[in-house]
Amino acid sequence: MERRPTLIERLRARLGGVLGANLSPLAVGGAVAVGVYIGCMPLLGVHWLLCLGAARLFRLNQALTLLASGVCNPITYPFMLFAEIAVGRWLMGGDVDSVVVPATRAEVFAMLRDGGRLLGECLIGSVLVGGALAVVCGACAMVVARVAALRRAGA
Repeated sequence: MERRPTLIERLRARLGGVLGANLSPLAVGGAVAVGVYIGCMPLLGVHWLLCLGAARLFRLNQALTLLASGVCNPITYPFMLFAEIAVGRWLMGGDVDSVVVPATRAEVFAMLRDGGRLLGECLIGSVLVGGALAVVCGACAMVVARVAALRRAGA
């Protein structure tokens, strides 16, 4: 009697097929770079849609692109947002020292009243911060994929 594959074996095979598609080192680096860049955008809630669209457009691994967009998570998002606002303010000729984390209710309301400028700084900063992170993470992923490919070829 033939043994049926377990649920874990079926999931492992399916996940391996999804992640294993188009995994040359260059494709891995590109998928990670695109995912990280999109993940750095201050557009919460639509990262997954943008990732799937960009991965399809550039013929990248969709699962890997989506996974890399996880750079934006509840732990890293406040720091990323702070960096994007600071870089955006610097690029727009503003005083970077004036970027503060609001501590009082009055400071929160002052930031909300000045939301348009703040959003502009964040969007402009996200281009540079996201681009820098995308290059670094994409290059690291490409190196790791290349080393893994060399190890598989040697084994």
